[in-house]
Amino acid sequence: MRQRSLGVLLCLVPLLMADNCQPPEPRIVATFGDSLTTGVGSAPGYAEKLPSSWTVADEAIAGQCGYGCSLLAQGSASDIQADLAALVSSPGVETIVAMWGTNDAFQYGWYVNHPDGLALWRQYARDVYVSKLVASVDYALGLGVQVVIAFPPPVFVDGAPDDVVSPRILDIHDAVVDALDGYDVATVDLYDLLDDHPELFAADGVHFTAAGAQIAADAIRLRIEQLP
Repeated sequence: MRQRSLGVLLCLVPLLMADNCQPPEPRIVATFGDSLTTGVGSAPGYAEKLPSSWTVADEAIAGQCGYGCSLLAQGSASDIQADLAALVSSPGVETIVAMWGTNDAFQYGWYVNHPDGLALWRQYARDVYVSKLVASVDYALGLGVQVVIAFPPPVFVDGAPDDVVSPRILDIHDAVVDALDGYDVATVDLYDLLDDHPELFAADGVHFTAAGAQIAADAIRLRIEQLP
């Protein structure tokens, strides 16, 4: 795993610095997610590291659960669609990048000591996260907008993937893959890309460093550039 991840990271070293590389073609991209998208405190989000030649409409935060959401009121699919309607109201949006779910994995802490905690959390994830992600994909595709799903990265504690939260991120990955079977979406697996690289995360083990945000943005940029 370490060799594969390192190889992918080496492929993402900013090749645009080379003299024979052309700058990215202008695009209009909407990013939809949580604090890993928009950043928090001094930790940047990946959205600000996308090419400067692109027009990026950064929804972030609200993408986690919809307009007006909170810890106890997680929002609904209709909230997500309302947010998306505002996000793509400007003409010309070509691609939506949806990336959130780390906070939903942390919600397992509410269930971990319950005898049926894992099953209860998985139901929560399907109801609160997966169903709303599918609703956002449905809505965007219905508008003719391309969709990229970026699966969230692991979290790190003391330099290693957390043995409670990171497995739940993998559960979310699997549930989303199943739910989106047959949908015309592109994907980027930030977990697989970053799971051996705690140095790319801030001191809290969750948010990106500038280098981590750049690598995530480069992986997403490359995937978008592969779209027809």
